[in-house]
Amino acid sequence: MTYIWRSFVAQRICWENGWRVLFYSPTVYQERNFYNLMRDFEDEVSGYLNNDKIAKSLSDS
Repeated sequence: MTYIWRSFVAQRICWENGWRVLFYSPTVYQERNFYNLMRDFEDEVSGYLNNDKIAKSLSDS
């Protein structure tokens, strides 16, 4: 979940500085260790439920 919140903060910094962001396809491949997607989702539900609050707080700053 922190990677999503970091992107909110980075977006706010870009707005303040008049910077633009360009997205591009991946240039690397990451081999991941086994993990349980449902457990990850359960751990992140509270984050999904609060994303609007965090984004609004950053946009109102």
